[in-house]
Amino acid sequence: DEKTRKAAVEIVRNCCFSKRHHGSMVKNTQVVERFLLPLLGPEKLEDIDEEDLEGLPDLLKRRLEEDDLAREPSADIRHDIVDALMLLTGTRSGRDALRNRKAYEVIKVYHCDEDVEEISELVFKVVDRIL
Repeated sequence: DEKTRKAAVEIVRNCCFSKRHHGSMVKNTQVVERFLLPLLGPEKLEDIDEEDLEGLPDLLKRRLEEDDLAREPSADIRHDIVDALMLLTGTRSGRDALRNRKAYEVIKVYHCDEDVEEISELVFKVVDRIL
């Protein structure tokens, strides 16, 4: 349910405030992939450029193959996810992890569908920091 998803995202997002732990978070967990999953929407593998798919983590590729793929419906949760990604851009290890896991490619597709201005502006900031 939405309350549980929001709580889970907030807990992990709060961990992202501790910059000294970014390295171990992104190295020893799938935190980046798990944050990107809810941002994937009804796009299919064939809708995304082959270049963008190269290097995309298997977890995200498998998700794109699902028929019932739906983007996170809660704007609050999407905001918290993008905010957490923004926090991860605060360190070199976080930015490298976002680049290596093809966060830009996912965010680029997601951004076209985001209609909440505040989230959209935050997405621009994340993109600016990882490019």
